[in-house]
Amino acid sequence: MKIVEAGSFSRAATLLYVAQPALSSQIAEFEAELGVTLLNRNARGVTPTPAGHAVYEEASDLLRIFLQIPDAVRPATRATSGSVKLGIVTPLSYLFAAPFMKACKEALPDISLSFFSQDSALLKARLAEHAMDLAVVLEAEPTAGLDRIELFHQRLYLLHTEESHRHTASFSFVEAACRPLITPSASNSWRPLLDTKLAAAGITPNIVAEAHDTASYIAAVKSGIGATLLPMGNIALLPGAESIITTLISDLRLTASVVWAHDRSLPHAAEAVRDVLVAFIQRFVQEQQPVGLEPFGD
Repeated sequence: MKIVEAGSFSRAATLLYVAQPALSSQIAEFEAELGVTLLNRNARGVTPTPAGHAVYEEASDLLRIFLQIPDAVRPATRATSGSVKLGIVTPLSYLFAAPFMKACKEALPDISLSFFSQDSALLKARLAEHAMDLAVVLEAEPTAGLDRIELFHQRLYLLHTEESHRHTASFSFVEAACRPLITPSASNSWRPLLDTKLAAAGITPNIVAEAHDTASYIAAVKSGIGATLLPMGNIALLPGAESIITTLISDLRLTASVVWAHDRSLPHAAEAVRDVLVAFIQRFVQEQQPVGLEPFGD
């Protein structure tokens, strides 16, 4: 691994504090054992062959697992400690963030929790970059490359200012979409669902604006230029949204899940936070019955 990363035997030998001839001998023996050439040698250094690249990738995984052994064998009697980065998609953060942070502190007092509130797509990107440990996201379909525990279904609502529909129980998606729309940006994780439904219904939408965050949605709807779809039924949770009307979309819903990167084993502290988070949300949904949240089976 170090030879590939350094690009030469001499630099790798210096970094590893071994003699270059010994390092060259070890690689020669390894290549003979495998029956393949692992490194292309030239005057400018070395580069991995396809076989060498495969060995490098496998070795990287093995080293990562080896470095996690201390967490795996940590005595059960030792207090769980460490730092954990958790993201919650913005509409759900209004519900869960504050009470969960309190519950987590009570259950895991030695864990330092860093909290982020962003769009699902941004949270998943941070997971892919290993810049975050866990995230609660909303998805139309499961995203590849992530492991998950599904939590509940989340209904979508039309946010608008049409007084004539203040007491309308629900709209179909087609009814909701035949309006000037403020849509999520193309990077939003449920924008593909919206585009697919529009195409299937044969609707060419009248998109008057795109928004990138919840505050922008609210400001645009309040201005009267159009309506928007959000996975949030209790508008009272949003500051400054008192005048906005919410109407259920009868045939649209997303799935809320806690997710983490598939190619990375969760540290012990993150596993502990995940387990507390899942239990907390399941209990919260059952006891509080927030508007628009449906347990599985409903």
